[in-house]
Formats: sequence, C-alpha cells, structure tokens
Amino acid sequence: LNHLNDGKEEILKMEHDWQSLCSQYDKISAKLSEKRELLIKEFDKRLVNELSELKFPSIRVCTRIQRSEGERRAIKGSDEVSIMLSTSKEKEPELITKIASGGELSRIILAIKSMMSATHNVNTLIFDEIDSGVSGSTASAIGKKLASLSKNLQIFSVTHSPQVASKANHHYLIKKIDNQDEDFSIQVVEIDDDERIEEIARMLSGEKITNQAREASKSLMYEDE
Repeated sequence: LNHLNDGKEEILKMEHDWQSLCSQYDKISAKLSEKRELLIKEFDKRLVNELSELKFPSIRVCTRIQRSEGERRAIKGSDEVSIMLSTSKEKEPELITKIASGGELSRIILAIKSMMSATHNVNTLIFDEIDSGVSGSTASAIGKKLASLSKNLQIFSVTHSPQVASKANHHYLIKKIDNQDEDFSIQVVEIDDDERIEEIARMLSGEKITNQAREASKSLMYEDE
C-alpha cells in the first residue's frame, strides 16, 4: 500500500537517478573518445603496414570517429567508428562496406585481428575461411600471415585453400560421412606429412591427383625451408 501511495515520488527518484547515471556515462564516454582520437593515427599506420603484407600495395586508411552523445549509449562508448580506405592513389578513401570485395574484407579482418591480438590478451584465434574470395599469391600471403601469428598464438583455420593449408604445423582432415538411414556424421582426423602432401595435392588438382600436383604440394609446404 505504501508503495502504491508513494508511486509518484518513486518515479521522480528513478528519473533523477537515471539523469545522474546518464551524466556520469557521458563524462566517461567523452574521455574514452579523447583517448581514441589520440590513438587513431597510430591505428591507421599499423593497419596500413598489416595490409601491405597482404597484397594491398597502395592502400590508404582513414579511420573516423563520430560521437553521438545522448543518442547512443552503448557498453563501449558513444562513438561510431568508420574505417575508410582506398586501394588506389587516385581515389579518396571510402567506407570499406561500400568498396571492399569479399576477398578484400577477408584480408582486412585478418589484418585487424592480427593487430588486436597483441593488446587483447588473446591466446587463440579461429578463422573460418578467412581466405574466401582470394587465390594465388594473395592466398599465399594470408597463409604466411597466419603462420607468423601462430608463433605467438594458437591458430585454427578452416580452409579450402592449398596455399593456406600448406603453411600449418598440423593438418586435420574433416570428412562428412553418409550413414545412409541415419543422419550424416563428421569425422576429424589428424594426418601426417605424407598424407598432407596428398590432401594439398587434391586441393590443387581435384579427385585425380597427378605427380605434378604432388610436387606443387611439396613446394608449397617446404618453400620456406
């Protein structure tokens, strides 16, 4: 009964508490925005370096931070962060969501994760077809980047790319088994180096594995030795 009788006062108190919390949030959020602004040039510089290793020779990066105080209060602040880039010296940077292809987005994600892993106390990174939309020397660059990351982190990569698979320390073959009357089951088997040569050769040539494909497989696996 007391709660019902004092309802208006309770609402006023809650509104006052809400305004006080919003004020505290906005002050903390503003400090966070200032720190981000101080670091943004260094972020852009490091991202350019990472992307240059992933076959972006003329990349330019421009990250913008826009505050939306009072309109957007989220757990990580009120900023809207936009990463803009240009892959040509003649073009001005644009939002990556507008100009980047699927293969380019894969490499951008890999580059950002590589940067963040050093400062976010991460021990394991999982990439599901991070090589999507790329092939040839670009896929090889991604494989080398993953191998470099694996010196300090545990890396799991699901891939259909022979260039990426060949750079792994361990190779697990994933098979889908048809149980006929029952559902499908998944089999995961670790394979040795000889079997790896065969599987990477299969990626290169298809079901009929040629000796040329085997030699190419060995070349990919041992090119850095």
